[in-house]
Amino acid sequence: MNSQKPLSSSIGLLCLVSACSGEALVQGAEQPIRVQSAQYFTGRLPGTKPLSADEVTAGKKPKTPNVTSLTLGTRVFDGAATGRPLSGRASIDAFAVALQLEGEGDGYWVVPVSSPDPLNNNEFSWALRFDLSPELPAGRHHIVLAATDEDGKAGTQSSSEICVRSEIPDNLNACTPTRQPPALVISLGWGTPSDIDLRVKLPSGEVIDRNLPEAHGGRFAGDGNAGCQLGLRARENVIWDADAPRGTYSIQARLFKPCGNESTDVVAGVYGVRKGSKSGTFRQVKLLEKHAVISTREPAAGSELGLFVTEFTLE
Repeated sequence: MNSQKPLSSSIGLLCLVSACSGEALVQGAEQPIRVQSAQYFTGRLPGTKPLSADEVTAGKKPKTPNVTSLTLGTRVFDGAATGRPLSGRASIDAFAVALQLEGEGDGYWVVPVSSPDPLNNNEFSWALRFDLSPELPAGRHHIVLAATDEDGKAGTQSSSEICVRSEIPDNLNACTPTRQPPALVISLGWGTPSDIDLRVKLPSGEVIDRNLPEAHGGRFAGDGNAGCQLGLRARENVIWDADAPRGTYSIQARLFKPCGNESTDVVAGVYGVRKGSKSGTFRQVKLLEKHAVISTREPAAGSELGLFVTEFTLE
Protein backbone atom coordinates (compact mmCIF):
# COMPACT_ATOMS: atom_id res chain seq x y z
CA MET A 1 0.00 0.00 0.00
CA ASN A 2 1.27 3.47 -0.83
CA SER A 3 2.19 5.43 2.30
CA GLN A 4 2.27 8.75 0.43
CA LYS A 5 5.74 9.86 1.51
CA PRO A 6 6.79 13.24 0.07
CA LEU A 7 7.70 13.03 -3.60
CA SER A 8 11.16 14.46 -2.87
CA SER A 9 11.95 11.33 -0.85
CA SER A 10 11.05 9.05 -3.74
CA ILE A 11 12.98 11.25 -6.17
CA GLY A 12 16.10 10.93 -4.08
CA LEU A 13 15.75 7.16 -4.12
CA LEU A 14 15.13 7.22 -7.85
CA CYS A 15 18.45 8.98 -8.31
CA LEU A 16 20.25 6.21 -6.45
CA VAL A 17 19.07 3.58 -8.91
CA SER A 18 19.21 5.61 -12.13
CA ALA A 19 22.38 7.70 -11.63
CA CYS A 20 20.55 10.95 -12.21
CA SER A 21 21.51 14.22 -10.62
CA GLY A 22 18.16 15.76 -9.70
CA GLU A 23 18.52 18.88 -11.81
CA ALA A 24 16.05 21.73 -11.41
CA LEU A 25 12.96 22.04 -13.57
CA VAL A 26 14.60 24.70 -15.73
CA GLN A 27 17.16 22.09 -16.83
CA GLY A 28 14.44 20.31 -18.79
CA ALA A 29 13.20 23.41 -20.60
CA GLU A 30 14.74 22.38 -23.92
CA GLN A 31 13.59 18.77 -23.84
CA PRO A 32 11.39 17.48 -26.70
CA ILE A 33 8.61 16.79 -24.19
CA ARG A 34 8.04 18.87 -21.05
CA VAL A 35 5.70 17.92 -18.24
CA GLN A 36 4.08 20.74 -16.32
CA SER A 37 4.55 20.82 -12.51
CA ALA A 38 6.86 17.81 -12.67
CA GLN A 39 10.50 17.24 -11.76
CA TYR A 40 13.10 16.53 -14.41
CA PHE A 41 16.03 14.09 -14.20
CA THR A 42 18.82 13.33 -16.63
CA GLY A 43 19.50 9.71 -17.45
CA ARG A 44 17.66 6.65 -18.71
CA LEU A 45 14.03 6.01 -17.85
CA PRO A 46 13.79 3.41 -15.03
CA GLY A 47 12.35 -0.03 -15.71
CA THR A 48 12.54 -2.67 -18.41
CA LYS A 49 11.36 -2.17 -21.98
CA PRO A 50 7.63 -2.49 -22.77
CA LEU A 51 6.24 -5.91 -23.67
CA SER A 52 6.00 -6.62 -27.38
CA ALA A 53 2.72 -7.55 -29.04
CA ASP A 54 3.94 -11.14 -29.33
CA GLU A 55 4.78 -11.27 -25.62
CA VAL A 56 1.33 -9.95 -24.71
CA THR A 57 -0.31 -12.49 -27.03
CA ALA A 58 1.75 -15.24 -25.41
CA GLY A 59 0.35 -14.21 -22.01
CA LYS A 60 3.45 -12.62 -20.53
CA LYS A 61 2.61 -10.25 -17.67
CA PRO A 62 4.38 -6.96 -16.89
CA LYS A 63 6.45 -6.68 -13.74
CA THR A 64 5.19 -4.30 -11.07
CA PRO A 65 5.19 -1.50 -10.27
CA ASN A 66 3.80 -0.59 -13.66
CA VAL A 67 1.36 1.70 -15.41
CA THR A 68 -1.83 -0.31 -15.83
CA SER A 69 -3.83 2.09 -18.02
CA LEU A 70 -3.51 5.43 -19.72
CA THR A 71 -5.86 7.88 -21.39
CA LEU A 72 -4.69 10.27 -24.09
CA GLY A 73 -7.40 12.55 -25.50
CA THR A 74 -5.88 12.45 -29.00
CA ARG A 75 -2.89 10.79 -30.60
CA VAL A 76 -2.38 13.47 -33.25
CA PHE A 77 -0.71 16.71 -32.16
CA ASP A 78 0.43 19.91 -33.79
CA GLY A 79 4.05 20.82 -33.25
CA ALA A 80 4.56 22.97 -30.15
CA ALA A 81 1.36 21.59 -28.56
CA THR A 82 0.92 22.81 -24.98
CA GLY A 83 -1.02 21.67 -21.93
CA ARG A 84 -2.11 18.32 -23.38
CA PRO A 85 -3.61 15.95 -20.79
CA LEU A 86 -2.39 12.42 -20.10
CA SER A 87 -3.75 10.32 -17.25
CA GLY A 88 -4.18 6.76 -16.11
CA ARG A 89 -3.66 4.29 -13.28
CA ALA A 90 -0.67 2.49 -11.80
CA SER A 91 -0.34 -0.70 -9.75
CA ILE A 92 -0.95 -0.62 -5.99
CA ASP A 93 2.79 -0.67 -5.23
CA ALA A 94 3.44 2.45 -7.33
CA PHE A 95 4.57 5.72 -5.78
CA ALA A 96 5.34 7.85 -8.85
CA VAL A 97 5.16 7.78 -12.64
CA ALA A 98 8.11 8.71 -14.88
CA LEU A 99 7.82 9.72 -18.53
CA GLN A 100 10.04 10.40 -21.52
CA LEU A 101 9.85 10.50 -25.32
CA GLU A 102 11.56 7.42 -26.72
CA GLY A 103 14.85 8.17 -28.43
CA GLU A 104 14.50 11.92 -27.85
CA GLY A 105 16.14 14.11 -25.21
CA ASP A 106 18.44 13.04 -22.40
CA GLY A 107 16.17 12.53 -19.40
CA TYR A 108 12.70 11.99 -18.01
CA TRP A 109 9.99 13.62 -15.90
CA VAL A 110 8.48 12.40 -12.63
CA VAL A 111 5.02 13.03 -11.14
CA PRO A 112 3.51 11.46 -8.00
CA VAL A 113 0.52 9.15 -8.09
CA SER A 114 -2.60 10.41 -6.33
CA SER A 115 -5.46 8.58 -4.67
CA PRO A 116 -6.39 4.90 -4.98
CA ASP A 117 -9.32 4.08 -7.25
CA PRO A 118 -11.76 1.78 -5.38
CA LEU A 119 -13.48 0.88 -8.66
CA ASN A 120 -10.22 -0.51 -10.06
CA ASN A 121 -8.78 -2.64 -7.25
CA ASN A 122 -7.35 0.43 -5.48
CA GLU A 123 -4.86 1.10 -8.24
CA PHE A 124 -3.41 4.60 -7.99
CA SER A 125 -4.59 7.35 -10.30
CA TRP A 126 -2.15 9.77 -11.89
CA ALA A 127 -2.53 12.74 -14.24
CA LEU A 128 -0.27 15.26 -15.93
CA ARG A 129 -0.13 17.85 -18.70
CA PHE A 130 2.67 17.99 -21.23
CA ASP A 131 4.06 20.32 -23.89
CA LEU A 132 5.85 19.33 -27.09
CA SER A 133 8.88 21.21 -28.38
CA PRO A 134 8.43 23.11 -31.65
CA GLU A 135 11.72 21.48 -32.71
CA LEU A 136 10.24 17.96 -32.49
CA PRO A 137 10.24 16.42 -35.99
CA ALA A 138 6.91 15.60 -37.59
CA GLY A 139 6.06 11.91 -37.63
CA ARG A 140 5.50 9.05 -35.21
CA HIS A 141 6.88 9.16 -31.68
CA HIS A 142 6.41 7.04 -28.56
CA ILE A 143 5.67 8.30 -25.07
CA VAL A 144 7.20 5.79 -22.64
CA LEU A 145 6.11 5.60 -19.01
CA ALA A 146 7.40 3.74 -15.97
CA ALA A 147 5.87 3.42 -12.49
CA THR A 148 8.27 3.39 -9.53
CA ASP A 149 7.87 2.26 -5.93
CA GLU A 150 9.02 4.10 -2.79
CA ASP A 151 12.56 2.82 -3.30
CA GLY A 152 12.69 4.10 -6.87
CA LYS A 153 12.47 0.64 -8.40
CA ALA A 154 10.44 0.29 -11.61
CA GLY A 155 8.83 -2.68 -13.31
CA THR A 156 7.88 -3.00 -16.96
CA GLN A 157 7.53 0.21 -18.95
CA SER A 158 4.47 1.14 -21.03
CA SER A 159 4.47 2.84 -24.42
CA SER A 160 1.91 4.91 -26.33
CA GLU A 161 2.37 6.03 -29.94
CA ILE A 162 1.57 9.60 -30.96
CA CYS A 163 1.69 11.44 -34.28
CA VAL A 164 3.16 14.93 -34.57
CA ARG A 165 1.52 16.68 -37.49
CA SER A 166 3.72 18.36 -40.10
CA GLU A 167 3.72 22.15 -40.04
CA ILE A 168 3.04 22.00 -43.79
CA PRO A 169 -0.36 20.38 -44.55
CA ASP A 170 0.41 16.83 -45.71
CA ASN A 171 -2.76 14.80 -44.96
CA LEU A 172 -0.81 13.15 -42.07
CA ASN A 173 1.65 11.65 -44.55
CA ALA A 174 4.51 12.20 -42.07
CA CYS A 175 2.90 9.59 -39.80
CA THR A 176 1.23 7.36 -42.40
CA PRO A 177 3.21 7.26 -45.67
CA THR A 178 0.32 5.55 -47.49
CA ARG A 179 -1.71 8.77 -47.14
CA GLN A 180 -1.14 10.93 -50.19
CA PRO A 181 -0.21 14.58 -49.49
CA PRO A 182 -1.86 17.42 -51.40
CA ALA A 183 -0.69 17.86 -54.97
CA LEU A 184 0.50 21.41 -54.24
CA VAL A 185 0.90 23.53 -51.10
CA ILE A 186 1.98 27.17 -51.10
CA SER A 187 2.92 28.14 -47.56
CA LEU A 188 3.98 31.34 -45.80
CA GLY A 189 5.43 31.23 -42.29
CA TRP A 190 6.94 33.83 -39.95
CA GLY A 191 8.36 34.05 -36.42
CA THR A 192 6.68 37.03 -34.74
CA PRO A 193 3.16 37.80 -33.46
CA SER A 194 2.54 40.02 -36.51
CA ASP A 195 -0.69 39.46 -38.44
CA ILE A 196 0.48 38.77 -41.98
CA ASP A 197 -1.64 37.64 -44.93
CA LEU A 198 -0.56 35.19 -47.60
CA ARG A 199 -1.82 36.18 -51.04
CA VAL A 200 -1.31 33.93 -54.07
CA LYS A 201 -1.88 35.31 -57.56
CA LEU A 202 -2.97 32.48 -59.87
CA PRO A 203 -2.15 32.07 -63.57
CA SER A 204 -5.70 33.32 -64.24
CA GLY A 205 -4.90 36.61 -62.47
CA GLU A 206 -7.23 35.87 -59.55
CA VAL A 207 -5.83 36.09 -56.02
CA ILE A 208 -6.52 33.49 -53.32
CA ASP A 209 -6.35 34.82 -49.77
CA ARG A 210 -8.60 34.96 -46.72
CA ASN A 211 -11.04 37.19 -48.61
CA LEU A 212 -11.26 34.82 -51.62
CA PRO A 213 -10.58 31.44 -49.96
CA GLU A 214 -11.33 29.17 -52.94
CA ALA A 215 -10.58 29.39 -56.66
CA HIS A 216 -9.56 26.97 -59.42
CA GLY A 217 -9.32 24.01 -57.07
CA GLY A 218 -7.19 25.81 -54.51
CA ARG A 219 -8.29 26.62 -50.97
CA PHE A 220 -6.95 29.00 -48.34
CA ALA A 221 -6.20 27.44 -44.93
CA GLY A 222 -5.43 29.22 -41.68
CA ASP A 223 -5.43 32.84 -40.57
CA GLY A 224 -2.05 33.10 -38.84
CA ASN A 225 -1.90 35.30 -35.73
CA ALA A 226 -5.29 36.83 -36.55
CA GLY A 227 -5.84 39.95 -34.47
CA CYS A 228 -2.33 39.70 -32.98
CA GLN A 229 -3.40 36.77 -30.81
CA LEU A 230 -0.32 35.18 -29.30
CA GLY A 231 -0.22 31.42 -29.49
CA LEU A 232 -1.84 31.12 -32.89
CA ARG A 233 0.28 29.47 -35.55
CA ALA A 234 2.15 32.04 -37.62
CA ARG A 235 1.52 30.32 -40.95
CA GLU A 236 -0.98 30.43 -43.81
CA ASN A 237 -1.36 28.01 -46.71
CA VAL A 238 -3.07 27.63 -50.06
CA ILE A 239 -3.70 23.98 -50.89
CA TRP A 240 -4.57 22.01 -54.02
CA ASP A 241 -5.58 18.46 -53.15
CA ALA A 242 -5.53 17.54 -56.85
CA ASP A 243 -3.61 18.98 -59.79
CA ALA A 244 -3.24 22.77 -59.80
CA PRO A 245 -3.62 24.88 -62.97
CA ARG A 246 -0.53 25.25 -65.15
CA GLY A 247 1.14 28.63 -65.41
CA THR A 248 2.92 31.22 -63.28
CA TYR A 249 2.07 31.83 -59.61
CA SER A 250 3.08 34.87 -57.60
CA ILE A 251 3.42 34.79 -53.79
CA GLN A 252 2.87 37.97 -51.79
CA ALA A 253 2.97 38.74 -48.05
CA ARG A 254 0.75 41.58 -46.89
CA LEU A 255 1.27 43.09 -43.45
CA PHE A 256 -2.20 43.40 -41.96
CA LYS A 257 -1.12 44.41 -38.43
CA PRO A 258 2.50 44.76 -37.20
CA CYS A 259 1.46 43.95 -33.62
CA GLY A 260 4.36 46.00 -32.26
CA ASN A 261 7.02 44.58 -34.59
CA GLU A 262 9.05 46.84 -36.84
CA SER A 263 9.88 44.03 -39.25
CA THR A 264 9.30 40.32 -39.68
CA ASP A 265 11.20 37.65 -41.56
CA VAL A 266 8.88 35.59 -43.74
CA VAL A 267 9.54 32.30 -45.52
CA ALA A 268 7.55 31.20 -48.55
CA GLY A 269 7.62 27.54 -49.52
CA VAL A 270 6.15 25.48 -52.34
CA TYR A 271 5.55 21.77 -51.74
CA GLY A 272 4.60 18.92 -54.05
CA VAL A 273 4.21 15.14 -53.81
CA ARG A 274 6.34 12.25 -55.02
CA LYS A 275 6.08 8.46 -54.81
CA GLY A 276 7.70 6.94 -51.76
CA SER A 277 10.50 4.36 -51.66
CA LYS A 278 7.97 1.58 -50.99
CA SER A 279 5.04 0.61 -53.19
CA GLY A 280 1.85 2.46 -52.28
CA THR A 281 3.61 5.18 -50.27
CA PHE A 282 4.11 8.90 -50.88
CA ARG A 283 6.28 11.72 -49.61
CA GLN A 284 5.92 15.47 -49.53
CA VAL A 285 8.83 17.37 -51.12
CA LYS A 286 9.92 21.00 -50.97
CA LEU A 287 10.08 22.45 -54.47
CA LEU A 288 10.99 26.04 -53.63
CA GLU A 289 11.85 28.20 -50.61
CA LYS A 290 12.33 31.96 -50.51
CA HIS A 291 13.10 34.29 -47.57
CA ALA A 292 12.09 37.94 -47.35
CA VAL A 293 11.64 40.72 -44.79
CA ILE A 294 8.38 42.61 -44.42
CA SER A 295 8.41 45.91 -42.50
CA THR A 296 5.93 48.44 -41.14
CA ARG A 297 6.54 50.50 -44.27
CA GLU A 298 4.47 47.95 -46.20
CA PRO A 299 0.76 48.78 -46.66
CA ALA A 300 -1.21 47.72 -43.58
CA ALA A 301 -4.37 46.73 -45.43
CA GLY A 302 -6.45 47.51 -48.51
CA SER A 303 -6.40 46.12 -52.02
CA GLU A 304 -2.60 46.05 -52.50
CA LEU A 305 -1.14 42.62 -53.01
CA GLY A 306 1.61 43.37 -50.51
CA LEU A 307 5.32 42.50 -50.56
CA PHE A 308 6.37 40.36 -53.53
CA VAL A 309 8.23 37.31 -52.18
CA THR A 310 8.72 35.04 -55.17
CA GLU A 311 7.06 33.42 -58.17
CA PHE A 312 7.22 30.02 -59.84
CA THR A 313 5.80 28.28 -62.90
CA LEU A 314 3.99 24.95 -63.16
CA GLU A 315 4.54 23.45 -66.59
